[in-house]
Amino acid sequence: MIKLEITPKELQRAKEMYQFNALKNSVTEGNSNIYGAIGEVMVFDYFKDTFDVKLENTFDYDLLINGKRIEIKTKKASNLPISEDYNVNIFATSMKQMCDYYFFTIVTDDFKLCYLLGYLRRFDFYKIATFAKKGQPDGPNFNFRADSYSVKIKDLIKFQ
Repeated sequence: MIKLEITPKELQRAKEMYQFNALKNSVTEGNSNIYGAIGEVMVFDYFKDTFDVKLENTFDYDLLINGKRIEIKTKKASNLPISEDYNVNIFATSMKQMCDYYFFTIVTDDFKLCYLLGYLRRFDFYKIATFAKKGQPDGPNFNFRADSYSVKIKDLIKFQ
């Protein structure tokens, strides 16, 4: 897990990326869009000096990294430290996205830190994921907001 501090400049870039209207099928009705945008900015910035990275922002994927389609999934968190036993989730409505890889990040709710958790190939994610219906528990203090597929952070491939 890679811990990154979010700079004011990165936060500003994230705010400028989108109009922050509710995306189709948005479980939070657009209230968490800023966290997703920060996740995209942080992944872009982390890899831009090492790989060929392009911001694409399509329905199917957010970035191209060396020609691979990357969909970034970001969770907001207030409980630190982050446990390797926490779930990363993909809502069932996102199964149609045609990306090559899912990258997972967590952004703290105060916009101070971003954690690059790891990644999986799209097909590998669904091979090992467990399915949960909306309302089922996701840990001791949270319930799934929508039908979701989940994988533990410890089962992700870690970024080098």
